[in-house]
This record gives sequence, structure tokens and C-alpha cells, in this order.
Amino acid sequence: MDLQNVSELLKGMKDYYASHDIRTADLIMYDEIALTSDPDQRISGLLQKDRHGEYIGINARNWIESADGSGLAGMSRITFFMRPDGRLAGAWNSMGRFGDNYELFDYHEGYYTGAMFGLIGRMEMHNSFAYYVTGEDGRVVEIIGIYGGMIAAGSDTVNISRTRLSYDGDETVLLSCINTRYKKTDDGYEPVAEEDLTVSGDKERSNRVIDDQKELCGKLRSSINEDMDLETIVKTFVNVISEAPANPEAEIEYAAGTNPFLFPGMDPGYLFCLMRQTPCEDDEFYQLILNVRFDVSGKIPYDHRYFAEDDDIAEYIRSSEPYNALKEKSITGIDIDVQET
Repeated sequence: MDLQNVSELLKGMKDYYASHDIRTADLIMYDEIALTSDPDQRISGLLQKDRHGEYIGINARNWIESADGSGLAGMSRITFFMRPDGRLAGAWNSMGRFGDNYELFDYHEGYYTGAMFGLIGRMEMHNSFAYYVTGEDGRVVEIIGIYGGMIAAGSDTVNISRTRLSYDGDETVLLSCINTRYKKTDDGYEPVAEEDLTVSGDKERSNRVIDDQKELCGKLRSSINEDMDLETIVKTFVNVISEAPANPEAEIEYAAGTNPFLFPGMDPGYLFCLMRQTPCEDDEFYQLILNVRFDVSGKIPYDHRYFAEDDDIAEYIRSSEPYNALKEKSITGIDIDVQET
């Protein structure tokens, strides 16, 4: 496999998910090692050296950091599954009623892969995929992370991060960490935006386009009302956001239909949502959200996609199943607001 070729990286990810089902993965054949305050030395040794997921996987690294930093440690359980050769077969993060996350490892010559699965009930999600490139001594020298949710949702854009590492004894040295957004073309994928994740926050923020979207929100509120049909609402949303300052980090999210991932307390009545997200000054995000409520009984087909601002958003929405199921239905409410994450 050519690990520099984006099309080959994505094909490897898709082929893996097409041939693997987390619900039939037999992890119990391996040694199960729970992460506790005094973990098994086979895991504690890896944890002491790990800085970027080079020993325990990038997802397990993120789970541990989230549990340490957000008060989830009491409800989150992290377990590793160790192969007889000392390499990890997988990792599991149980979030109680919020579901379970897994990362499964598959080993090849010169690299291994880590595939993340999310399970909510019997619903399986493919969240991210990583290639761990190994050097002559077997240690990871590059981690290539693919954010699979955008691909699974059918987006023409994909974010890929490349973290390059070196070693000074047992100490890991970060050489570079670049996140690149690619857009699909007739000839493959071409880069459209790049972010150096090692750049200091002040320098990084100085190059950002900061837009709190409040002006756009006001325009949408004055331009959209419940007497409009859904087609006009979509056209108006697209036209208004096209007036915003060009922003390479802006992302459009479309979610419509009966959400299969509803948690207790979530409102199932909002069946059509469009959101434009832009960065804040403090590494959080502004989210301009348009929610449309309908008077509908029964389930509506679900769709969830991400777009770059130059994608033909309206054309895709008009061809989607939930749009066509909802366009003749009665609109009972519209909410337009800006939120800060």
C-alpha cells in the first residue's frame, strides 16, 4: 500500500470496515487488562511512555485524556486486550448508557491499522481509522489519522492528520503534526486546507477568520418564516451563508429525518437541521443552527452529511430521502440561533 496516496488510504479503511463487524469480534481470546489506578505492568509500561497514542493507540489516548479532564472517570471504563506477543489486539471504552467505543488493531508488514467502532445498542458507527507506520525497531514513526465519520456520511471532503515521531531512548520526540483537508476530484483527492497543529495557539489564531455569525443569524431570522416551503428555506439558508466572509475552516452539516441516535432528553421533533460551524478565538466553535419542526407521525429516513462551503449543498439536499419525505409536510416551528461550544 502507498501510504502517501489518499485514495489508497481511504480504500484500505473502507475495505476493513466492509469485512469486519465489531459485534462478532472475539476479543475475549486475549488477555483482558482493565485500566485502574494501579494497572497491570504490561499496560502501565506502555502508558508511561505513550505521548501521542504511539503505544496504546490514538483513540485510547483520547479516551484517557477525556476521562481525566472532564469528570468522566467515574463512569468511563477503559480496557485493553493484549496479544501473546505483547501487542494490543484492541481497546474498549465503556460509557454506560452513552454506548461503547472500540479500537481494533490489525497488523501488516511495516504498519498496522487501528479501526474505531462506536456502538449504541445494536447501531454500529465507524468513527475514525488510523495507520500506524513502524520503523525498523518496530516503534511507530508516523500516525495517519482519518476521520471516518465524514466519509461514512458521504462527504466529498476528508480530514487526514499526519503525526511524525522520532525517539530519544524511551522518550518520544514530536517532529510534526499536520492536519489536511482534502476534496474529492475526478483524479482522486486534492488538498484544499492545511493546519500545522504544532504551531502555537497565538500564531495559529492570528491566521484564522473569526466570525461569530451573529449577523448571518439576524439575516436568516428576518428572511425565513414558517409560511415558507422547505425548498425556499434551503435556498434562503444557502444564499445567506454565501454572503459570509470566505473561511477555509467553515463546515456545513446537514442532518434530517428520524435520528437513530437519540439519547433520553433529546427532542425528536426537529427533523431537519442545517448548521454552519466556524472557529472561535479560544479553539472552540460558533455554530449557526437552523432547526425545522414538522407535524409528522412515523419515521422519516435519516441522512447526515458534512460539506465544505464550496460544495453544492442545495443540490444534494434536494436529492436526499428525508428532504423528499418532508417537503410536503406541514412546518410547525423554526428555530434559528448561534451557539458557542
